[in-house]
Amino acid sequence: MDNISHPGRRLLYDSLGDDEFRLLSIDTSLGPQPSDSELISCSLATFKRSEYTGALDGERQETARLWPGFERINYDYSSLFRPKRRLKNYTRLRNYAQTLSHRQIIRPPQLNDHGLRYELKNRYIALSYVWGPPKPAKAVMVNSCEVEVRENLYTALLELRRSDWVRQGIKIWIDTLCINQEDLDEAARQVRSMRDIYMNAWQVVAWLGPPLPSTEVAYAAVLWLARHMETGDRFKDFVQLYKGFLTNFNMWSIRTDPYLLWRPEVFSALRSFFANTYWQRLWILQELGMARIDAPILCGRHCASLQDIFTAAKLISICEREVGSHISTVSGLFGQRQDMVASKDRQFGDDVSTPARQWGRILQIMKMREQKYFATAREHQAAALPAFELARSANTTDERDKVFGILGIFCISQIASITPDYGLGLSETFIAFTRDLIHNNDLTILRLVHHAVGDVTLKWKRFAPPREFIPGKMPLGPNWSVPQFPRGRREVTPPCSHQLPSWVICWVCSPAPLVLLPSQYHADHGLDNLQSSRTGQGATILRVVGVLTDHIATLSAFNDSEADPAYPWNCDDARNLPNSYGDLSGLQEALWRTIVGNSTSSGEQPASASWAALLGSHLWNPRGFNSPRSLGLGFGLGAFMARNKYLVLGGYRLSELIPISATYLLIHGGLIHGGRGPSNQSTSEARFWASNVLAWRRLVGTQNGRVGLAVAAVKEGDAIFVLKGCGMPMVLRPTISGRWTLVGECYVHGIMNGEVLEDLERGRARTMNIEIE
Repeated sequence: MDNISHPGRRLLYDSLGDDEFRLLSIDTSLGPQPSDSELISCSLATFKRSEYTGALDGERQETARLWPGFERINYDYSSLFRPKRRLKNYTRLRNYAQTLSHRQIIRPPQLNDHGLRYELKNRYIALSYVWGPPKPAKAVMVNSCEVEVRENLYTALLELRRSDWVRQGIKIWIDTLCINQEDLDEAARQVRSMRDIYMNAWQVVAWLGPPLPSTEVAYAAVLWLARHMETGDRFKDFVQLYKGFLTNFNMWSIRTDPYLLWRPEVFSALRSFFANTYWQRLWILQELGMARIDAPILCGRHCASLQDIFTAAKLISICEREVGSHISTVSGLFGQRQDMVASKDRQFGDDVSTPARQWGRILQIMKMREQKYFATAREHQAAALPAFELARSANTTDERDKVFGILGIFCISQIASITPDYGLGLSETFIAFTRDLIHNNDLTILRLVHHAVGDVTLKWKRFAPPREFIPGKMPLGPNWSVPQFPRGRREVTPPCSHQLPSWVICWVCSPAPLVLLPSQYHADHGLDNLQSSRTGQGATILRVVGVLTDHIATLSAFNDSEADPAYPWNCDDARNLPNSYGDLSGLQEALWRTIVGNSTSSGEQPASASWAALLGSHLWNPRGFNSPRSLGLGFGLGAFMARNKYLVLGGYRLSELIPISATYLLIHGGLIHGGRGPSNQSTSEARFWASNVLAWRRLVGTQNGRVGLAVAAVKEGDAIFVLKGCGMPMVLRPTISGRWTLVGECYVHGIMNGEVLEDLERGRARTMNIEIE
């Protein structure tokens, strides 16, 4: 927690009871439009939380509470579009753009059920904002004491002072001022109550900061998407009707990429909007999770509702190729966008894909808001994994808040019983939290364990190319941003510096940007009756029981640019390894199901049989139309094959498994067209998903002839266990002390649904008591 400086007279805080909190009232005596140069004066008082709820007696909870000033800005939606004369529907789009105008809705004062204006003096709003840097600081008056606040909060207070709600007497809860930041015990108690504070607020107000030159365009685009498109089907139809094409050249191919006919500055404005540091803030997971759907998202005087933001993010995600990829993408040599549409979130070392990650975070928050009670702790754990991933990648001032700041999220509150304690050190907090999550013998959280990933060799120095080339006119198209990578070796993920046991999740050190496999796997099905002969847990030792089922024998490179030339790695007798899947056809099916985790990006399982088209050789050709080589970091199937064609799986080289006949693809539901690429959207989705799943992972073969997908830190000889309480197999490595180190998760095709019971019966696996350090 940060301290607040109080020059001159010191602001004194009274102690708070368990049911008490402080609220701020802003002095509005200067009139409805005070000058920004006028000093902000506030009063701070203590109230009972039980007296302040979201809805008072006689008031319906669903009553609209739109921010005063909502829809007062007249956005020119027609300025978003750029009709092109060569477009088939040019006249139609031009007419559509000309008729677009913002239909300003003048809403009447908000009335209660008795026809009277709401009595706002008995209500409060909760501010959600980024603290920002400590300097420069601004002075405000609180209870006649001069208090310094950070600049972002100061600009928020200026905007709030102009609000009709504040002038009607509504109070404000702001963590910086309403919590005594110097009292760690009080801070811990208030953090425990924060979920209720935001849930019971009359409204949660999100403050993105002062407006930028691009803010008006960004809000116009968001509101057009939310108000005029509304649904995914309608937007997809619109995009198909009014889209252009960018022609991209590289050394190996010419390709065209569709895009919605927005002006370039619209894509740039949305990039700036979604890259706002607010969306990277950890506390919004809880604050927006508890907010009403009509909560205002303010940037200066621009306003959109939380529902508007959710809708816009969803539509952008639905039309990823035509819209999303042009907001956040990477250009390569000669302006080629490469395969970044598929794997932009797997990049490291730059913020190129930050906007895409942020609208992905927004969609995850929307999903968390919709979660209900689950029947089992396992289901709660699985539902919480995306929230944990969001928390690990979010920003916070105090690193312990990576744990304390998510305890109020619904799916996490159902499985965690730890309480905030700012007296604990960072490592102590992480150990206590992981221990708390597995106290009921559910080990699902261990899926988030990560270790260092080695170096990559960047062979090309990327540079800013000219804008995308469109024949007949230069330059045209959105101006893509480009990461600046120095040529040479670069570490992907450094080792954790917090001296934690291998089974403890570090919430600070960034893992490689893996995609989380979303399906709920059940490798431990039927192991409920296994009992450990060892009891008790040491301070840093985790004791579990599991089944040793296999060992890793062969490993691919985790990226085509991996610096270690030893990969792909094959054990001495790799060509003599058995094939656990019977015949070549069974091994090929195991391969394509493994590279997608036998699931879709939405978690549907098993993957459709039509995804067998992933085995088409045209997709794995390093110089093919569908798999362009990447200039630096490649995640496409072609780049994977270029590095790993000699990898052995089940006795066969990877290059021997891929060039299969069209007859196989047709029999197994896959479709190819003209030998060039997938002929349906399903296969395209499969290829994109496979590119993401393979990124920063190793395709592995086991001693028993199985195919798997493991974290990059695995080595030959590592053991594959199915642990009681964890639906995903885990890779463990023996230590000289006789214990084990947890390396990470590993999808192994053929043991993901309780098949280890059969292995136990046949003597191909054995039960073990395991101590992990």
